[in-house]
Amino acid sequence: MPTPEQIIEIVNRMERERSALHERMDKDFDRYNLVAYQGETDEDGSPTLDGNKKFTSNDPRTALNLALHLLGTAPALIRVRKPKAKKPQRELDNRKELFAIGILEAANTRRSDLAMPALQDALAAQCLLRGRCAQRVL
Repeated sequence: MPTPEQIIEIVNRMERERSALHERMDKDFDRYNLVAYQGETDEDGSPTLDGNKKFTSNDPRTALNLALHLLGTAPALIRVRKPKAKKPQRELDNRKELFAIGILEAANTRRSDLAMPALQDALAAQCLLRGRCAQRVL
């Protein structure tokens, strides 16, 4: 079993390894939030586009909103399927599917009571906007 010092070192190493990824995700998130474009700088550090008009395109936000809409409105398919299963096994698989559907509905009910978006919408937004994804295998 790792010691507390080893755990701290593991966490610090993971943060160092993922820092470039997190910086990239933050820059992408700035594009979604339409942070004004500042232009590039040359070797001396002076802006190369001084005196020129600069604009911020809304293309990243439009494309991401479309992807969020498509993921949020996609049907959630839950299938427990075993080819060539006999009737008792198929009935058991159907109950598993109904159980999983019930869990998702209960989660969405709790989230709506807390004025939070549906689970599918929230996961889609976290995956696309922040680069985080979650999956749980039953």
